[in-house]
Amino acid sequence: MFTGETGAGKSIIVDALNLALGERASVDQIRTGCQEAVVEASFELNGRVAGDVTALLAEQGIGKDPDEDLMIRRVLSASGKNKVYINGSQTTLAALAVVGAHLADIHGQHEHQSLLLPERQREMLDAFGGFGALRDEAAAAYRRLLDIRKELAELEAGERDRAHREDLLRYQKNEIGAAGLKPGEDEELANAQKVMANAEKLRILSGTVDEALYSSDGSALADLKKAVNGLKELVEIDGSLAGALELCESGRAQIEEAAREVAAYHNRGESDPGRLEQIGDRLDLIRKLKKKYGNTIEVIIT
Repeated sequence: MFTGETGAGKSIIVDALNLALGERASVDQIRTGCQEAVVEASFELNGRVAGDVTALLAEQGIGKDPDEDLMIRRVLSASGKNKVYINGSQTTLAALAVVGAHLADIHGQHEHQSLLLPERQREMLDAFGGFGALRDEAAAAYRRLLDIRKELAELEAGERDRAHREDLLRYQKNEIGAAGLKPGEDEELANAQKVMANAEKLRILSGTVDEALYSSDGSALADLKKAVNGLKELVEIDGSLAGALELCESGRAQIEEAAREVAAYHNRGESDPGRLEQIGDRLDLIRKLKKKYGNTIEVIIT
């Protein structure tokens, strides 16, 4: 018990002890003209308190010899920063408050009256009834229950993720299947689109080639026919030109074949705007699927 006459300075000591026990501090508590205030307290521990405090310090990574006192040092800076040391090891204000709750009861300062703390009340009741072992067993069972609940929540979350993944894959499979893609289809469509988009130009060019090869009076085939007829007359007189005649006749046959292909190409009709639009839509679909699933139709199908 700490007593004294009014004005003897009890409040100063109590305030200092509160700071050592982890109470919030204010820069107003620093002496005018000073840059910091330092509070140090030494506690002699024994019994249950010694064991509880030692365990709390161990959780914070702070060691304590059973035979040594507990040393607390707190430094308040004018800048508002706090430094807390327990047995020479720097720690946090929150950690100090937890340890301080086990060190002292200051009547009238409710923050440190352990009888008002529900956890301390439970500890005293358990100690009085001799239920320490049962309490530890219940605590272990409760921790196991929490672990099982966590594991169950993870399994349920995994099941939801699996269901979402399955739905996504099913949607992707149906989307790709509905497209009915064929390997090489994109190249064929792109070429068809290019041809149909240039139909008029191709019609004009093929007409020009047709005239040059066959349909005009001065076509290559007409001139070559004249050459063949002339060579035939020459060969009747001089057989040494038989090879030249054979080559020209072979060339005329090839030119006739080429002329038929060009004529058919030229006469196959105008471009179909509706078909051109269909090709464009199909290529757009393939491009969207490539963007989502792969760079080639083969990869998409796989």
